[in-house]
Amino acid sequence: MTTGTKVIQRALQHIGAHSPLQPANPEALNNAKDTLNSMLASWEDDWGIVMGTVPLDAIGDELSEPMGARNDIQYILAMALRADFPGSQSDPLLPRMADEGFQRILRTWTTPEIPKAVVRGTLPKGQGNKRGGGIRWDYTFFPKDSEIG
Repeated sequence: MTTGTKVIQRALQHIGAHSPLQPANPEALNNAKDTLNSMLASWEDDWGIVMGTVPLDAIGDELSEPMGARNDIQYILAMALRADFPGSQSDPLLPRMADEGFQRILRTWTTPEIPKAVVRGTLPKGQGNKRGGGIRWDYTFFPKDSEIG
């Protein structure tokens, strides 16, 4: 787990907008924090990615991201921030790393949908195929494609 400051500064370094010699200004860091919060919220809402991250109130707050996702989040955030820094120069491999990172996050932290069981047409019902009052029902099998439960 890292602070929002470290994640944001590293993302800005990927696009050349932050360095120890030329740090990003506080307004740029605050805008990047808002972008990061928005990005993580949209992942959860739109894609069902649940990583347990905590929205940042202040830039120095703990993000609580999984360690395995830290670099991927930084690459994706760097791509999201490129438009805010028109003169930025980034590694030509950054778009590919961000795309691969998002695919890895999607595979790892998306809750899978388990389909409901569907009955085969040859599944026997068992006992209880008779109705009271002497009327016999000829239902030996469940109807095809009906749901169990």
